[in-house]
Amino acid sequence: MDILSKMKDGTFCWLGGASFIISLGGKRIGIDLYLTNSCESPSGEFKRIVPSIIEADKLELDYLVASHDHGDHFDVPAIPMLLEKGAVLIAPDSVIGQAKEMGINDKSLLRLNRGEEAERDGISFRAVFCDHGKDAPDAIGLVLSCCGKSLYFTGDTAFTPGLEKAVKLRIKPDVLLVPINGKYGNADSKDAAYITAWVKPKMTIPCHFWMFVEHGGNPAEFLQWCKVFAPKVKPYVAAIGETVAF
Repeated sequence: MDILSKMKDGTFCWLGGASFIISLGGKRIGIDLYLTNSCESPSGEFKRIVPSIIEADKLELDYLVASHDHGDHFDVPAIPMLLEKGAVLIAPDSVIGQAKEMGINDKSLLRLNRGEEAERDGISFRAVFCDHGKDAPDAIGLVLSCCGKSLYFTGDTAFTPGLEKAVKLRIKPDVLLVPINGKYGNADSKDAAYITAWVKPKMTIPCHFWMFVEHGGNPAEFLQWCKVFAPKVKPYVAAIGETVAF
């Protein structure tokens, strides 16, 4: 599937799980790309049940964001192939440290921790708080802004008291990308609707479901809870490989 040829500026494509490609400001940005089956254990746990629709060596990016160092967000076997064509990896300390251990050159790395902001090629990358528990203490959410458009990727986060104040969003984004699987420190469908209600985006997109049997998640429930808590926001369940404008 030729994903990139269908993508115009101001669009995104969901690749399954928490993986997205964003086209913004004339650049292509990958977020938490998981393209291999490297998370599968010898006993078959965390096997992909949704095949990857593109191989890492066929994907050309300008930037690759890894919100934390879990294998389905920082795909170690795919990283060298994604960076060898000139992409820059943007990530918090834990990921940058692992990338350096892999031998990734400093020129291909941009450290971005919570509360920090970087501008590259006219695109603002702002790392914000997310609560993914003690196993990912420096995990980040991401706000992308450029050309009057904005997108908020919550990262892997639970909905916890004080989350809104900790994130310090500052804007109402055009698009919210939010997990709904309700396991491993993530919001479930109801909590994701709560997040949608305080973010107040124009469009909200559920993610982080059905990549593995262990993940769970129900987008139909998310749509129902959005009607209850965020009736003025447009919820949209993207198909894997679908290009969506924002």
